[in-house]
Amino acid sequence: MRKLLDDLFPVYRTLCGPGAKETLERIQQEIPLEIKEYPSGTEVMGWTIPKEFVVNEAWVKDKYGKKIIDFDAHPYHLWSYSQPFSGEVSRDELLEHLTSQHRCVPLRQTYYKDDWGFSCTDDLRECIEDEKGFWGPFEAHIDVEHRDGHLRIGEAYHEGETEQEVLINSYVCHPLGANDNLSGVVCAVNLFKRLAQTKTRYSYRLCLWPETIGPIAWIAANDTSIVVGGMTLGICGDDYPLVFDESVNGGPMDNALAHAMSPPMCREYSGFMGPTDSRHFNGMGLNIPMVTLTRGGPAEFPEYHTSLDTPDIINWENMDETVEVAFNAIQVLERNQVYRPRYVTTPCLQKHGIFPYQHGTGTGGNERTNAARAYFELMYLVDGKRDLLSIADSQGLSIFDFDEPVEKFLEAGLIEPA
Repeated sequence: MRKLLDDLFPVYRTLCGPGAKETLERIQQEIPLEIKEYPSGTEVMGWTIPKEFVVNEAWVKDKYGKKIIDFDAHPYHLWSYSQPFSGEVSRDELLEHLTSQHRCVPLRQTYYKDDWGFSCTDDLRECIEDEKGFWGPFEAHIDVEHRDGHLRIGEAYHEGETEQEVLINSYVCHPLGANDNLSGVVCAVNLFKRLAQTKTRYSYRLCLWPETIGPIAWIAANDTSIVVGGMTLGICGDDYPLVFDESVNGGPMDNALAHAMSPPMCREYSGFMGPTDSRHFNGMGLNIPMVTLTRGGPAEFPEYHTSLDTPDIINWENMDETVEVAFNAIQVLERNQVYRPRYVTTPCLQKHGIFPYQHGTGTGGNERTNAARAYFELMYLVDGKRDLLSIADSQGLSIFDFDEPVEKFLEAGLIEPA
């Protein structure tokens, strides 16, 4: 994961443009990713796919011709999707188009509003405001192109036993941004690598797209009726504990993540805070239960949308934990089925050769191992209505404790999928 993040970090990404293409092509070296293109100007669900954004140069000079703000020094100095501009500006006019933050350069975007602007540190802004060393009038120069091109989405597909799909996604529209959001991208890619090596009941689709306009374009072009739920991975590398943002009404991935996490930490769904691209699937005529697996997010991640969000802040143990929890949640989801009994009252397990003697029961002792308990809880609670996860949770057991008894009961013909 570290090599992929280091390779992708210097790439200048935004909604549409050459950086997005370069990013997806690099990921193609890791997994079989198909890059799908949606032309600029295409109407999708009331939105319009934007033009590609290309920066040639952008800077501000003081009255003596000294560059005091420069895109080449750091891409965050220019607002993403800024309109072109070139001309002399007063100090007050420059300040109207200047955002700043303490000790760092903030990332700002003007995606859907025609405007231009720059970002800098608070110290530099104060120097401009107080005329300390930097005197106006100033020359502002923004040489950018808004050109017809494509929005690009990278897709990888893992075919399961059914056509019902689980969607895994992350977003690839942030320039630089190690934690937000290359951490989510590389975790999603690593998760899909592991998933591709397993046999699954559900089919799985990985989508890597620009935030908001990406999932909306994908929804407009695809059959969402087969999507049973899914998970967005984002901001996975900081030191905050792992947490997931719930779907609107709850769903299979909510339950699977709660079971896979120890202890489970979740936040109630909010359309404003936290859920990023998962929000476009929840409710609003789709009702696809998507969750977001993340850590601190904007509220607890101090380097959020600033020039301090570099690979140096990534906690790689937490990255590994994110992938492990996400993978385990998928394994829970895969196991969680409803079974119906093919017997009336208590069956004689000895007759079928599956009584769990090997787990310390049936000898008159007081052993109560989880491995043995799972046989009996399955036998007495399976009813063709409740799913395996609810049975496990009701008894304080792991769904993985049921792997052996489910296999044995199926082989003996005692249960069947409902």
